[in-house]
Amino acid sequence: MPTHDAAEEAPLRTHRGAVAREQIVRAAAHIVFSSGVVGTSIEQVLTASNASRSQLHRYFANKEAVIEAVIDFQVNPVLARQQSLLARVDSVSGLREWADAFVAMNRTRNGVGLCPIGALVGQLADQSSAARTKLEDAFRTWESYLAAALRRMQERGELDAAADITELGTGVMAALQGGLVLAHAGRSEQPVRTALALAVDRVALAAAPAGHVELRSGEGS
Repeated sequence: MPTHDAAEEAPLRTHRGAVAREQIVRAAAHIVFSSGVVGTSIEQVLTASNASRSQLHRYFANKEAVIEAVIDFQVNPVLARQQSLLARVDSVSGLREWADAFVAMNRTRNGVGLCPIGALVGQLADQSSAARTKLEDAFRTWESYLAAALRRMQERGELDAAADITELGTGVMAALQGGLVLAHAGRSEQPVRTALALAVDRVALAAAPAGHVELRSGEGS
């Protein structure tokens, strides 16, 4: 994570400074969302935010610093929401409810929208090591919320004590992100719904007693 010295933080100590900075970041986030990182210029951000160049450079040293702020702006609400939702999960049925809620939250008029974190990865993973690190940390944080939910299931005796929580959490995350890409491309929520159902079924296999597996996406045994 980037560090800031006292001179950089000073403009943010006033309410006006905080509001001005947020206005710039919001404008930049909108442009990045619609035009991509490569298609975003400082000039566009200045015009959209009604900020002067000197004002922008009071808060950001360069475009890369603006983009890092956009990452935080996009990522933090997603993580806060997922932390809140997954904190309630302690069963397979609860995990299914979370998956259904996730699909509903990302539903749009044209199918399903991309995850803000995943969308930025495609644009920034090869552009900036600092940005890549931020996005990787975001995914690891999200997976930690999934792992905590799976651990609660273990503590309740619903998930096998030998189950690999890290592996299961990564599988659910991979299904979620991959399903979103297919859903967005096909303008249909079915791919992400199916991918998450299969991932939760994989968790259910580790949770169900031998010989009695109840799956949503298949026939079971």
